[in-house]
Amino acid sequence: MENYSGGVYYNFYQGKVNVFGEIAKSMGMGYGIVQGIIANILSNFETALHFRYYSPDFYSKYGKSFAEFSGNNNESGIYWGLKIMPLPGIEIRGYFDVFRSDWPRYNIAAPSIGNEIYMNIRFQQRSAIHFAITFKQESKYRNNAYNSFPVFTIIEGKKRNYQFNFNLHAFKRLKLQTRIQGSSFRVYKKQSIGYCFAQDIAYDSRKFKIKSRIAYFFTEDYFNRQYLYEHDVLYAYTLPAYNGHGLRMYMLIKYSPVRNLDLWLKASQYHYFDLETIGSGLSSIFGNKKTEIKCQIRIKF
Repeated sequence: MENYSGGVYYNFYQGKVNVFGEIAKSMGMGYGIVQGIIANILSNFETALHFRYYSPDFYSKYGKSFAEFSGNNNESGIYWGLKIMPLPGIEIRGYFDVFRSDWPRYNIAAPSIGNEIYMNIRFQQRSAIHFAITFKQESKYRNNAYNSFPVFTIIEGKKRNYQFNFNLHAFKRLKLQTRIQGSSFRVYKKQSIGYCFAQDIAYDSRKFKIKSRIAYFFTEDYFNRQYLYEHDVLYAYTLPAYNGHGLRMYMLIKYSPVRNLDLWLKASQYHYFDLETIGSGLSSIFGNKKTEIKCQIRIKF
């Protein structure tokens, strides 16, 4: 496979306004265009506007520009975001994104449109206590699995996510975080739900750092799977999917006995209430529990 690409970009500042853009071309007639503006209009109000266009035949192997779908091609869209601080200790963030694909995509057998709405409200009246409420709605088309015709048609699916976070830092070394989140998915007059309750506890001392969580989850289908970020050993990243009915628990311990030595130990487990076998094929686990243990040692010279 042979490809070439090239582009030009600009970035302009004037006071509290930043205007930027880029245009790129790959082999053939493929173009990628990005234009945006970020403005701090008032001391308590910021806004951003972003336009993107990636033609279906545009290809950039290492391109990671802003997009709704994976890969920077076959997509155009407009994004508008804002941040408002109406009162001390209260912050409101949100965005509206509308996008379009002119050619079929994975699991979408025809040109389609979609949109995404996000709103987050944070309250922090005291340094020890703060909480946040989040709402997100995503509307996308997908193949209609309910029709009986040999040719795929597409149908709109709408997913809504809700989240509530409560953080308590009233103790010097102990931090508590409670999270409640849920979702609903509606397609072809059928609706399903999913939710998760999670309690985090973190302890920090001079030599020991401990982070742990226990979470209860229930989802009616894969579309309502829940995601919660987990702390992990050094340089690792974990964002497990909570799908089905069960519990997930983990504990991460970091121990630094001397100045140049660090040890990490993490144990995590899924406990399903609705499964007798986890996975399939050679990765099958007989039983309703899946346990993972990680250990890492770092010596600094």
